[in-house]
Amino acid sequence: MLVNVLWMPSDGFPHPFWKRAVFEVFVLTVLALPTLSFYIANDIRRVYREEFVQAAKILGGSKWHIFKVHVLPHVLENWVLLSIQQFIQVLMVLAHLGVLQLFFGGTYVDYMQIDPPKTTSYEWSGLIGDSYQVISITPWIPLIPIVFFSLTIISSQFILNGLKRAFILKRRVKN
Repeated sequence: MLVNVLWMPSDGFPHPFWKRAVFEVFVLTVLALPTLSFYIANDIRRVYREEFVQAAKILGGSKWHIFKVHVLPHVLENWVLLSIQQFIQVLMVLAHLGVLQLFFGGTYVDYMQIDPPKTTSYEWSGLIGDSYQVISITPWIPLIPIVFFSLTIISSQFILNGLKRAFILKRRVKN
């Protein structure tokens, strides 16, 4: 589905860059939406089964009040962690799409010469995919984007682990 929009036809791109980028973001969002909605629904359902939420319902709390005061504080930490996990997964998907030469915003193909496809946005996954064929010949060319891409993923993972520890410590102090 992305090939039809991101791969440049022989007569040029029919849509501007921003439309191709929005379409790619939309497709990646639609791919992640079922899993995320299932996870979030189960998380909310778990909190709604707690005794304090049942007591708030019995005492006459409105649905909005119960959600805002009782449910949201319990699921907010999980949602923060989930958003960082999704960020890491999106980076991984973009790296894989880059290796498959489906670059973010479009893949420029020169049909007159034998040049390999090029990225139109020059983002890291596109630079990795651009130079993937020459990695065995000139490994220093794709090395810089690969290093920074990896450092971004590793630092995001460190942030995720630090937040997990902070949330656990916060719960221990509270109790």
